[in-house]
Amino acid sequence: NKAGFEQNYREFTLADADRNFFAGLNARVGPMKVLAIVEDWCPDVVRGLPVVARLTEACGMELRLFHRDQNPALMGMYLKEGKYMSIPVFAFFDKGFRPMVHWIERPAIASQHIEQVRQELERGDVSPEEKRAEMAKRMTAQRSLWRQETVREIREMLSRHGGQ
Repeated sequence: NKAGFEQNYREFTLADADRNFFAGLNARVGPMKVLAIVEDWCPDVVRGLPVVARLTEACGMELRLFHRDQNPALMGMYLKEGKYMSIPVFAFFDKGFRPMVHWIERPAIASQHIEQVRQELERGDVSPEEKRAEMAKRMTAQRSLWRQETVREIREMLSRHGGQ
């Protein structure tokens, strides 16, 4: 999935307002540390990790990657809904390594879109291969929106935590 990761990385640019927010927060509480739990086979990681990589680079944060399957105890601290090993996980810490917020898997709008497409495809007489291809096509079409929503959701979470 290296090509997909690199494409997402190349295509994503952090908006000036977002860069200012994250850089300002990092200056107040940082340097912030970001823990990422990932696996390279996961489409949500291929889409989401480049976004957070760009964000951390632009704002002087430190990003560390951990493989989910090699770190079960760490993954156990960030289970989605307390039971699912969903990835990616991005956990933000202040300079004293105090946890601030964590974000899991994909933006809410992406989950809604995926469920809508699944329901549409279930109604049709389509083979499993055609369903996978159509799902991939529609997910690719939403990639830009999902990347922006990832930033918006993380920014919103950090704002509620005490960022401005």
